[in-house]
Amino acid sequence: MSPESDKPRPPAAAAVPPLPPPADLLRPAAPHVPLTPMMEFFQKRLESLERELAAEKERAQSAQNALSQQATLRSEVESTLKNLTEQLRREKAEKETSEEKSHSRGRIDALEKRLDDMHQTWAALLKDAVAQRDGATQETKAAQAVMGKDVGALADGLRVLQTEFQAWRQEIAVVSELVPALRALAKDVPEQERRLLGRMSEQFAAFAAGVEERLSGWQRRQTLESEKSEIRMAELSRERAAIQKDWEQHNHAIRQEFMQERVSRESALEERIAEVCRRLDAMGAGQEQAVGAARELKTELAKVLSWLNTPPKAKDQIIAELEREKLELIKTLKDRGDTLAKYAKERREVENTMGSSMMELNARLDSERDKNRQAQGRIAEMEIEVKAAQDRLAAAALAAREKEKLHAMLAEDRDGLARALVAENEKARQQAEARGQAEAAGQAKLDQLQKLLFSEQSRGATQDSTIRDLRTQIATLTEHMAKALQEKDAVAARFSTWSQEREKLMGTIREKDEMISMLSSTFQGMLKKP
Repeated sequence: MSPESDKPRPPAAAAVPPLPPPADLLRPAAPHVPLTPMMEFFQKRLESLERELAAEKERAQSAQNALSQQATLRSEVESTLKNLTEQLRREKAEKETSEEKSHSRGRIDALEKRLDDMHQTWAALLKDAVAQRDGATQETKAAQAVMGKDVGALADGLRVLQTEFQAWRQEIAVVSELVPALRALAKDVPEQERRLLGRMSEQFAAFAAGVEERLSGWQRRQTLESEKSEIRMAELSRERAAIQKDWEQHNHAIRQEFMQERVSRESALEERIAEVCRRLDAMGAGQEQAVGAARELKTELAKVLSWLNTPPKAKDQIIAELEREKLELIKTLKDRGDTLAKYAKERREVENTMGSSMMELNARLDSERDKNRQAQGRIAEMEIEVKAAQDRLAAAALAAREKEKLHAMLAEDRDGLARALVAENEKARQQAEARGQAEAAGQAKLDQLQKLLFSEQSRGATQDSTIRDLRTQIATLTEHMAKALQEKDAVAARFSTWSQEREKLMGTIREKDEMISMLSSTFQGMLKKP
């Protein structure tokens, strides 16, 4: 054989260890010289080494197959465990979210019901207050009209009496000759005057009694309305305390992050209720002033009655006094109208403050949207980290494949060395003259092969240790990836719940805006009514 054919071939890249060399290559050629016992010993030793090498290759192949089967089984088990854990986590999250939704929905419905009741009571109070003021003004107007009619009737009666007296005087002047008749008439006149005065006193007494009854009835109605308003205010205060307590519990149960915002809302609500209370107190003070004015009117009517009982000479003065009192009453009515306009102005200011509070709520919603955007950015960063971990895992797998290729190349080198050993053996058979040197070279080659085998075994052990280390690293990476996926799912679930809660809050805020606009429109319509 030529020396070129004796050279070992370069190893080819393969993913699996190569098969052992064919038997034709291992079979010795026909010796030209007879075999010596040493050559037979070397030949047997080579055959035993080849058998051991083939057995080691088969063991390595079976071990590799077992490792691949274990890896596939492990991946299947990990995938099933991962699916089970994800399913359990999803079921648990869905159950928790459904429970939280039902609980929060019930609380929100209860709070909305309480808010609706409170708005209805506020609307009823406002309607009652406006009706009371309208009724009071109408009653005072009616009383003034009746009083004016009575005073007019009294003035007409006085004019009629004056005309009658003038007619009587003319008749007395004309019929001066009828002295006896006049004396008789003079006797009858005091009786008629007494009768007339009695009738007038009876009419005035009836008028005074009617006025007193009207004033007492109006006073009773005012006291009843004040008691009702006090009872309603007490109910409102109790409902406000209950609503405030439920509101605080609901805030503490749902989100602790919104505590400051809701406390500010509650403080604003308390300030508005305090303003309403102050205004109601002002209304009560106005009612008390009206009661005082009624009392003054009663005293003035008593004065009028006393003046009416005066002689006829002071009747003109009494009429002037009544006119002055009428002007004073008109002035008090104008003052009441001014106070009502002031109340409407304060109501408009309250509506403006409510609009500013709604602007603040919109600003807070914008801040919550910014927080959600930041959370999305954090989720994107976590996805980038997961992708980087996947890239590191792919690089580790590539390094493992390269090490497997290196192992295959070493196996091919080992096969090439075996073929070179066979070629050297054939050379030794052909070169019988250099048997001693061939034996020494063969022994040296055998020692070298043993060293190579030992080195290959040590390399295989180191490769096994590195493979184990890589597997542990892969396991840790899979654990990190699972944790990262869990955190990603948790963040996604939080974001979904945040978005749902935000939509619910926006819906409730829109409903409250519609309710407030409806109440403001009804209140403005009530104020615009004459």
